[in-house]
Order: sequence, then C-alpha cells, then structure tokens
Amino acid sequence: MNEKDYKDRMDEALKHAEDVKQRQEIKEIKHSNDKEKKPLSFSKMAVIFIFANCCVIELYSMVVMAVFHDLSSLGSLVMAVVGQCASLLGYFIKASRENTESGIVYETTMLQLQHELGISEISEDEKVNVAPIVVDEDDGAVG
Repeated sequence: MNEKDYKDRMDEALKHAEDVKQRQEIKEIKHSNDKEKKPLSFSKMAVIFIFANCCVIELYSMVVMAVFHDLSSLGSLVMAVVGQCASLLGYFIKASRENTESGIVYETTMLQLQHELGISEISEDEKVNVAPIVVDEDDGAVG
C-alpha cells in the first residue's frame, strides 16, 4: 500500500466516521423532542372502561334483537346509552373543574412553571405587609 492509497482510505474512514456521528446527532435531536408518555389517570381509565363496556352491551343487544326478533333487550340498550352519557358528563365536569383557574391541576402546573422559570409570585400575605408610600402634601416629601 502506497502513501496515496493510505491517504484515500484514511479520508474515507474519516468521512464515514463523520457521517455516523451526524446520524447519531440527528437521531438524538429527533428523540430529544419526544415527550415521555404519562400513564393514564384512574378516572380516564374508568371512563374508557365504561365506554368500552357500554359499547359491548349495545352491540350484544343489537345482535340479540336482530337474531331473535325480540325487542325486550331494547331497555338495556337505552339504559346503557343513558348511563354512558351520565358518566361521561360527570367526568367532563370533574376535568373542567380541575383544569380551570383555582383547580388543582391548573394550580400545580402554574407552581411548577414558576419554579422552573425562577419566578416568585407575591402572595396575598406579602401584599398586605407592604407599607404604603405616603407623600406629605405640605412639602412634597416622601415618607
């Protein structure tokens, strides 16, 4: 192997190493934006279970009514839909109360954001203890 072949092979090896490094950096950048999936809360799992269970009951009732030409299971079909709507409405009300201002999720998120950004908010107690600025009307002096 002469010196020119050696240089060419070294240049190829360096280019290959740079390509591999660039691919790894691109892969890291792509995966750095991936958010960790949080597990579903109990209430969300309960709503999913209720929804799936009611769908199974509805499908079963429809098949039974079609096969046996019997409408007596129509009551369970109607009640399943009513129960499903009631449980979903309750969940939506609960979620809206948690996520609006003064809700537990909203307040926790705001506190976490303030902590991350290093922002300190003046509490109501601190606002009360601040002495007012008094201006003397006779000479205009502050104090």
